[in-house]
Amino acid sequence: MKAKVTRSFFSYDLMKSRVFSCGYCEIPAMEKLSPEVYNSGIYGWNYDGYSIGKYWILSGYRNMPGQKIQESLIDDFNRQAKNQPTKNVIELLHALCEQMEALEK
Repeated sequence: MKAKVTRSFFSYDLMKSRVFSCGYCEIPAMEKLSPEVYNSGIYGWNYDGYSIGKYWILSGYRNMPGQKIQESLIDDFNRQAKNQPTKNVIELLHALCEQMEALEK
């Protein structure tokens, strides 16, 4: 069961540039994973959070902290992850997060 969190839940990881976000359903392969946390507000559900090693990927509609994942990286990931088992999807997501972290430096 996923836990409800606030934006401040990610404050430490935000300082370390380990929180990344994307729009709802931009990464269809993430549907194979179960989100660990979610956020909601007065307008309803905002986003789900997936823990990928030391990183967080947030997927939703609004109010998401973190760096937006580049569209080109999402497209590359979606091509690679198509029809992959869950274990491979997690490894590919971890590689995606490492690419985003390297871009930030």
